[in-house]
Amino acid sequence: MYGMGAAKLQAYAEEKYDVLLTLEEAKEFRKRFFQAYSGVKRWHDRIRRTVYAKDIKQIRTIGGRRRRWAKKPRLSELLNHPVQGTSADMLKVAIARLFELLPKTGAKLIGVVHDEILLECPQTILKKTTRILKKVMVEAGELYLQQVPVEVELTISSSWG
Repeated sequence: MYGMGAAKLQAYAEEKYDVLLTLEEAKEFRKRFFQAYSGVKRWHDRIRRTVYAKDIKQIRTIGGRRRRWAKKPRLSELLNHPVQGTSADMLKVAIARLFELLPKTGAKLIGVVHDEILLECPQTILKKTTRILKKVMVEAGELYLQQVPVEVELTISSSWG
């Protein structure tokens, strides 16, 4: 919904989820979304007025990390970067904390994909490792999202492929 109009939503729903919407249904969905999440609507409107309309070519994450463009960015880029960029900021903090804690456990960081951290550990330290992972991810999120509850979903598997 980051700058996506009704026509784009209609195409996206079909392409990604095989959901067919009429243009009117897509418009209604957007309307209801922004009614339900009025804070997101206010934020979108503020970015549209104070950054996009004034041809400002930069935006920051919650943590202050800046992204700049040489030419005027699309509105969707201005709306998406603070969200995705802040998620990346939180992930980096969690990873840094894991590098302090994991060597003491025998668990290993084996991969990072978008907002996911993949760890490998012996079965004997599984509970300890999941507690550590959840703790560092929640703490990293709380550094940036101070007014929003932070939740972490963990999945345990014998294979990550």
